[in-house]
Amino acid sequence: MKKHLLPFLALLITFSGCASLLNLAALAKLNFKLRDAVNLNLAGVNFDNIDLYEDIRALDAAKLVRGYLTKNLPLAFTLNVNAQNPPENKVEARIMQMEWALFVKDTRTITGNFNQPTTVPVNGSTNLPLDIRFNIADYFNKNDARGLFDVARSAIGRGGAPSNLRLSAKPTIQTPLGPIQYPGYIDIISR
Repeated sequence: MKKHLLPFLALLITFSGCASLLNLAALAKLNFKLRDAVNLNLAGVNFDNIDLYEDIRALDAAKLVRGYLTKNLPLAFTLNVNAQNPPENKVEARIMQMEWALFVKDTRTITGNFNQPTTVPVNGSTNLPLDIRFNIADYFNKNDARGLFDVARSAIGRGGAPSNLRLSAKPTIQTPLGPIQYPGYIDIISR
């Protein structure tokens, strides 16, 4: 009786191993997209309610002009990245970290690493908030303050997904075999 049980156990182990490998492969099929950018601040001026250059108050304009003249225009915002576990994945995914580089209007700006382990539920999604901060004057040589304002405002969009941003990212996913990093970088945009 034990002789007949050994091939059955070997077959069971083989199939359960294949199922685990299929689950691992499914984790590489997470979908990412840029959801929105919020809390825009340029040189100490909150831009959440400013749509046009003409909407800037005099005191805020003075801050921007000073930043423009000194080439010190720190741009800060939170970029929300949506991670979705598609319906065909039958396991939850755990993102352990994600290396990233931010492109604004196809210009590479800064790099970072999202280090907050985050679970993406089966057939669900979650938000990965990236805190972005860099001196926009270092990357865009505009001849006027308005030009830099236009770059900053168009980069994050208004009331929706940012159309002039791209994130090049390499996520690391926790698996039963340990953490596995995506083999290459993926481009994350708003779709």
